Amino acid sequence: MYIPYLSGRKTLLPCNLGEMIPAMAPVRIIDAVLNTFDLSQFHAQHSSNGRPSYDPEMMLKLLIFAYTCNVCSSRAIERFAERDIHALWLVGCNAPESSTINRFRKNSGPLIDAVFTALVLELGKRDLVSFEEVFIDGTTIQGRSKPSKIVWRKSVTSREKVNKEKIRNLLKQFHEGESIDDERIDELPLDASSLATLCDDIEKSIAANAATMPPSVLRKKRKICKELKERTVKQAGYEADLRVMGDRNSFVRTDPDATGMILKEDRSYVSHTPSESSNEPEQTSPSPSSNDRPKASRRSTPPLETKATTTPQKQTKKKKSNGRSMAKPGFNLEIITKNQVVLAFEIFQTTSDTVTLEPVLNSFEAHYGHTPARVIADAAYGTEANYEMLEKKNIIPYVKYQSYDHEQTKEYRENIFHPDHLKYDAEGDYYTCPNHRKLCFVRSSPKDKTGSENRIYQCENCTDCALRSACYKGRENRLITINRRTRDYEEKARNNLLSDKGQRLLAQRAIEPETVFGQFKANLGMRRTNFFGIEMLKVDLNCRFIAHNFRKMTEIKPKPRNRKSKAKKKAQK
Repeated sequence: MYIPYLSGRKTLLPCNLGEMIPAMAPVRIIDAVLNTFDLSQFHAQHSSNGRPSYDPEMMLKLLIFAYTCNVCSSRAIERFAERDIHALWLVGCNAPESSTINRFRKNSGPLIDAVFTALVLELGKRDLVSFEEVFIDGTTIQGRSKPSKIVWRKSVTSREKVNKEKIRNLLKQFHEGESIDDERIDELPLDASSLATLCDDIEKSIAANAATMPPSVLRKKRKICKELKERTVKQAGYEADLRVMGDRNSFVRTDPDATGMILKEDRSYVSHTPSESSNEPEQTSPSPSSNDRPKASRRSTPPLETKATTTPQKQTKKKKSNGRSMAKPGFNLEIITKNQVVLAFEIFQTTSDTVTLEPVLNSFEAHYGHTPARVIADAAYGTEANYEMLEKKNIIPYVKYQSYDHEQTKEYRENIFHPDHLKYDAEGDYYTCPNHRKLCFVRSSPKDKTGSENRIYQCENCTDCALRSACYKGRENRLITINRRTRDYEEKARNNLLSDKGQRLLAQRAIEPETVFGQFKANLGMRRTNFFGIEMLKVDLNCRFIAHNFRKMTEIKPKPRNRKSKAKKKAQK
């Protein structure tokens, strides 16, 4: 006997969707929390003229709830609002179209950023986060454009150089037989605006002297003038590319905000076996996106001849090319977390993390008006400029420097030739090597970015030293470079990191921002952005991080199970 199954049965009264949703469902938490925020700015951007629009509060709640369920595209959100019972209850059975959702998301970027800040402050009131200790890390996100659309600075500058050389040759041919020196032509400015003026002057001179010129000379000059115009258009294109590129090394033709970079998940290099030939074409690592995956073969298994001739050693080795062949359009995302809650983030167009620490801290201060007391980060941020910046902000740095991990090894501790282990005489300003020879001060050179002094010391004589092979492999006497300011900053950071609190914070750092990145990339599948441009990417990340922070609220987290260990069970028995 079965329970009666009537899929098309009708009810006397329409069902209440609220009765089907639990009291502590995530959609109710999102609705209740957003109702406490001041959302008047969303109403201010809508006009009262024309057809009545959807309530912006409803649109915001739908957008955040959809992102919480990992539904991010506008068309998917439209289907989600029409089919999901929780979403239907949230929108009051009035689902908007995909174009309306996309337009609302596009026009509400700064307001969604304010909601992100308000949510973090709300989590702070609930004692879920604190602003005293923050963890900073970065990752790369692949852009939406194709790798073939990357424009490299080196390529543009080399082509521009060839183009200018051809322009000079054309000008020399045009003025051939005239009393104009080649040096004067070489000194002419060859930017696009100057070349356009020069082409106009050449056209006027040709038109003025056309009656007195032989036909062959006239045809030659007109041909040169035509080619000069073509070269001028190319020069304008090169200059436009360099303007778009700015200080970067590359940009993407279809997404100028993106930069060509090797993504962090692609930075796994495998050395070639000695038996592999060097003239074999290199293969790039597979991309996580569906567009870059290699096409599947028609046969599920390779032929038998291939199996017989392929050695197990070659099967385990994967050849991956380095350099530009692995570069893809991408962005550098830096986040600040505490208790795996995202407090602030910034998007950068450079792959280097060393220059991103100060901007992301400034963003944190701008959002909350508070400076953290302690900053925990890895060795990518451990530079002299960053240590100096943290000192000015009165922030205690728990930031590794480049050689911190190496200093914890036995190899470093037993290396008596390392510059850190050489004895220093402050009065004579010299170091003493293990063979009791002096390394005297030679010269100093300032650093470009910080202005600190690099002091260079050189040994008196290394020619007949018995320890030379173990100490120094250069042909001349040994040179060492010492930077006092950098050493002082590194010593302070070392003392902080080796303390009990520093060891605890370093262990916690491994599960703070890394867990957030793993949640987004591995669990939610966000390895590639869905939008073009850095502004829409920031709006998308704001929505994603709001949804992530909602998941971290205690009401949304699943209740922990009361599991007893085997030892406790045995003790109770």
